[in-house]
Amino acid sequence: MTTTTAVNGTLVRNPAAHTVALALCALLGLLDVAGTAGLLSSDGPPVFIVLPGTILGLLTLAATLPALRGSEPGLNTVLGSRFVSAVMGFVAFFDDEAPHWARVVVAVSIAVTLAAFGLLALPRQEPARGTRP
Repeated sequence: MTTTTAVNGTLVRNPAAHTVALALCALLGLLDVAGTAGLLSSDGPPVFIVLPGTILGLLTLAATLPALRGSEPGLNTVLGSRFVSAVMGFVAFFDDEAPHWARVVVAVSIAVTLAAFGLLALPRQEPARGTRP
């Protein structure tokens, strides 16, 4: 459950969109961590992609709960780690040895990242009348 606070009538984030966006980011972080298993595969991604991806996934997961609780540094960490992870994924499109399934996974993860960013960019709204700050 996400709680948002309004101080002196300031605008607040859409709590449902905020929660869904962070849940999508957390799932992408889990996907990054699960990608570590690719090191055991013969056609897996190179180590210089997997290890930073795993670290970014762990950063995302560690910062998701603070971000859900309203921490701006936590939110910035989630957004930054997801952005860098998405940019790192573009390597699959330029590597001739990357399997087709890897390109599909990267394309879907980039699309989900953009969807999460879009949800977080929804306009802020005034708090409902009668709610306590």
